Amino acid sequence: MKPWTRLSRRKKWRVSRVAKFGRHLLKESEYGKIRAIIHREYKSKIHITVESLLPLVEKEVGVKVSKSTMYRVLRRMGFRYRDRSTKHLFGDPSLKVRRIRYIRAVRQFRQTNALIAFLDETWLNENYQFRKSWIELDKEKSTGTDEILCKDCGQSHPSGSGKRLVIFDFLKDRGFVPGCGLIWEASKHTGDYHGNFNYQNYEKFMKEVLVLRLKEFARLHGYDTVVIVLDNASYHSRLMPQFRRPKRVKKEIQQWLTDHRIEFGARELVAELWRKATDFLKNHVGDRYDMDDYLKTEEGIETVRLPPYHCDFNPIEKCWARRKGYVAKQNTTRKLPDLIKLWEESADIFKPEDFPKLFAYCIKLEDDYWDIDTKEDRIEAVGDEQADEDVAEEGGDLEPLDQDLDDDNDPALLPF
Repeated sequence: MKPWTRLSRRKKWRVSRVAKFGRHLLKESEYGKIRAIIHREYKSKIHITVESLLPLVEKEVGVKVSKSTMYRVLRRMGFRYRDRSTKHLFGDPSLKVRRIRYIRAVRQFRQTNALIAFLDETWLNENYQFRKSWIELDKEKSTGTDEILCKDCGQSHPSGSGKRLVIFDFLKDRGFVPGCGLIWEASKHTGDYHGNFNYQNYEKFMKEVLVLRLKEFARLHGYDTVVIVLDNASYHSRLMPQFRRPKRVKKEIQQWLTDHRIEFGARELVAELWRKATDFLKNHVGDRYDMDDYLKTEEGIETVRLPPYHCDFNPIEKCWARRKGYVAKQNTTRKLPDLIKLWEESADIFKPEDFPKLFAYCIKLEDDYWDIDTKEDRIEAVGDEQADEDVAEEGGDLEPLDQDLDDDNDPALLPF
């Protein structure tokens, strides 16, 4: 055999795979069967992988394909192997509406002389440090495994996290708002910081301290209004009594609908009554929170809610990450007073030009989402403009669509 006719190992492997599985090209009808199998398995609470799908396809569709072929088929069908926790919600219509409303509202405030302050909370543990460090390994052990050569190399990692600090602050486009920060030791050492912060503390701090300081800061610096941007944490979102859900009992739902002046039939079922209650609450999602209602009564104060799952719109999140990185590098004593001191020092690592860059990044992110969410409207608008231009070039006017159309009319002029 000539040298150039010899098969490489890779080609031999390919030939063997083709001989074993065959070069089967799936048809559209077979795609539908595979999709039905996947949805059936998910309905039965069964986790699907490429490996688990192969025998099912061979048995029910009558097609034997390789793992790589099935992977390509799934992608061609529109499937992606991704985290289902929250990412699938980004295409949800209700979330899209709340995202558009937020971007529209915050854009309007940016065009006015308003102090836009982003509110957020975070935490710090007494033993807070980086999880990874450079460790020297011994690769000459007879076992063949990487064992630590010097067990004292790198930072030691204590078993517990120690006492916890809860941190609360406001950020504007030129830095943190002076006098509006709060830091205290958490009463609970388990769970995240949300368990150490409740709506009583939040509302008391807002009413007695923060609102007054924000208004004073705005007055001294010539701002007309103060806009507080906050997320949807549970302690930010205590509902007003009239917007709290009733118990799912028919008599209580009927009484709730009567109190809210919502009409219902005497013979309507619990599911129908419950749907009316939930629809009412959805339509009042922006004006049903107790603290937001209180802030509306304060002159010169406005509130804007971040859309759910969009903490990336809040520039203070980037600040938390940089400040925690500073603390992790310097936290050698692991004592609470030193930790508080390090946190206060971490505010000085920012340069004046850093904060506008953080805000510019979030604005760019908002613009990207806006382009995606309004793509359908822009395509439709371009289509309407093109139709107007075509009619103008022909020297005619657009005829009203409500006119009677005869069978002899051109089908292109039909409105559907």
